Amino acid sequence: MRSILLQVMVLTLAQAGASTIRTGDVARSVTAEDIASIETMVGAKPWLVDGSRPLGPPAASQTIRAYFAPTTATSTLRRGAYMTFSRDLNPGPGPWRGMGSAQPYVQVAIPGRPFDQIENDDDLNRPFTVSGSFQNEELVELVSFVRSNPGVVTGGRGQGSVGTRPITTVQRELDGSVSVGWRFDLNQGQTAILEKRGANWVVTSLRRLQILYAAAD
Repeated sequence: MRSILLQVMVLTLAQAGASTIRTGDVARSVTAEDIASIETMVGAKPWLVDGSRPLGPPAASQTIRAYFAPTTATSTLRRGAYMTFSRDLNPGPGPWRGMGSAQPYVQVAIPGRPFDQIENDDDLNRPFTVSGSFQNEELVELVSFVRSNPGVVTGGRGQGSVGTRPITTVQRELDGSVSVGWRFDLNQGQTAILEKRGANWVVTSLRRLQILYAAAD
């Protein structure tokens, strides 16, 4: 993690004066002082903070993801690291604390738009998390395919098309297929399984998910 954050620190100097973008209700409540405290902890200023309101009753804590400057960038894709932070709310907002190590993110730009142009929570330009090994060109090709709103291939599981929501997760499965995830709202999401057949990607499975929570006694 140290090597990742050292690279982040160098590249962040170029955007030190830029305003941090906020997506999600929790992130929009984060103050300039909160951003400064994270910058002090990490040694780098996040360019994006994301945090949605959790499902269920009012939470006793808040969690956000802070995305730091990319360590790799091309005209269409950039890779970097994000970190997760949490704080207690009772009896009042406590200090932010890091949760775990830095994790990788990828962002594939909408053609004709800069990476830092993220206008709302549903903007397709948002970064997403990645698990497994992917070449840059493969990710650009895969994301372009998903954004074209493809339907399930004949003989596949599920029906309909993937829709036009921002990607949240991309994961390489053990069999070589790729799992892509979205969120629709606080308690609904969708997962698609993609396979490469010849020169083209196809959607072989599409599944709608409902996220449940356990109410406190």
